[in-house]
Amino acid sequence: KTRLDDREVSLALATAKPWDRTVSYKAGNFFIHSKFGVGRVEEVTTDHFIVVLFQDGETRRLIHAS
Repeated sequence: KTRLDDREVSLALATAKPWDRTVSYKAGNFFIHSKFGVGRVEEVTTDHFIVVLFQDGETRRLIHAS
């Protein structure tokens, strides 16, 4: 299973903003989710969702502005 590496997590914790459903994200963007921690956008779907890989190795779909 793919996971975020320690360097990515550390950098995101220092620089990434909290997840905001009103923001339009792009693949490669990092943010910090209050429940799931650091996430990296892996894919933007055509139905207003993003597919996000979180630091625990889980992939989740979240809504976002598009």
